Amino acid sequence: AENIARLRQEIGTLPSGQRHCTELWLSGYTYQEIAKTLRISLDAVRSRLRDARRLLIERLGAKGELPEDES
Repeated sequence: AENIARLRQEIGTLPSGQRHCTELWLSGYTYQEIAKTLRISLDAVRSRLRDARRLLIERLGAKGELPEDES
């Protein structure tokens, strides 16, 4: 529960594009659904989620604390 709280807190500090993509992804949206919802390209979704994941790993440390990515 503590890890989830830390993760949610750090997600809130991400740049808005990364935060929106991450929140939608964690809500169960597919990459295609995120792109359509935010009206951005699929490549932009991939890029934003990749960058968000890198930042979160950097801030939270252990890679195992993050949900697995959809490739």
